Amino acid sequence: EWADKYLEPLANSDLVRPCIQTHTRVDAVARDTSQIDDETPRSDTPFRILLTDAEGQQRADTADIVIDATGTWEKANPLGRGGAAAIGETPDLENSLPDETIFDRRIPDLSKTKLKERSRVLVVGRGFSAATNIMQLKELHDRDPSIRCVWLTRGKPNDSGPMRVIVNDPLPYREELARAANTVARHADWLDWKPGVEVSAIHFENDHFRMVLSDGEELIVDHVLANTGFRGDYEMLDALKVHRCYGSGGPMAWAASIADSSADCLEQTSAGPDALRTTESGFFIIGSKSYGTDPRFLFSTGLQQIRDMFKIIAQRDSLNLYATMQPNTSVG
Repeated sequence: EWADKYLEPLANSDLVRPCIQTHTRVDAVARDTSQIDDETPRSDTPFRILLTDAEGQQRADTADIVIDATGTWEKANPLGRGGAAAIGETPDLENSLPDETIFDRRIPDLSKTKLKERSRVLVVGRGFSAATNIMQLKELHDRDPSIRCVWLTRGKPNDSGPMRVIVNDPLPYREELARAANTVARHADWLDWKPGVEVSAIHFENDHFRMVLSDGEELIVDHVLANTGFRGDYEMLDALKVHRCYGSGGPMAWAASIADSSADCLEQTSAGPDALRTTESGFFIIGSKSYGTDPRFLFSTGLQQIRDMFKIIAQRDSLNLYATMQPNTSVG
């Protein structure tokens, strides 16, 4: 629905369609230092964008304003202790595995997989992605009681289980998922829940994973679901001087604006235009990437960020981006 009703109509609108360059990767963003001199401040110098197209050809372009909305979905947090990679968690690990072996950092459709009898699955993470995978495994176990699971969660457990339950949650399915996953963790005989335990090392040998845990235990499992979250890719921004939060990794002004806000993502709101400013004039980070490793981002907040950002770009505090759009270019 998001693609059909919003993204595709927007991409095909007259204002946007001529501007889109598909299959193009941004490799680096920097200031065009050839135009910096004693009389030209850095903030008045255009950005230099290094790009690679679908044929692998590189080129450079310039821009006065850069909006980084690249998100976090392509860069997963490592599996290991303390947020760093586990021993053996190399970049090519996932690509080197047999086709029948699952090592997934998202939420695969397990109903379409064919787990062998007596398959042993490791789930790592204490968020709703991990809970979703646990409930998928419960459905598979109901059909094949030989399936076994180990669930690792960081930190101290809640009284009710690994998932925090929001009382009178305005999202009833979220509350239902949290309670169901907690019930499985505490009572299912086919699942071994290990709170406060992390992965120290991972080795794939003899068609199995040998996992070394932080408590010294070794596990042999067939499949791994690593739901440790995601973070933004900042390598392409190394040449810029962007002040980032030491905690979340997001831009400092935005991180400070949400530091004391509710832990419930539904209560997140944009803190206004000033919260979107970075230490590079004309450069903005919006969307999930602005949250860094903080998982509370919602699309509704991102849409408000867009409104606030264009107040800065247009230098109009009263600008209502959607109210001032022409009817033939509006979407949704």
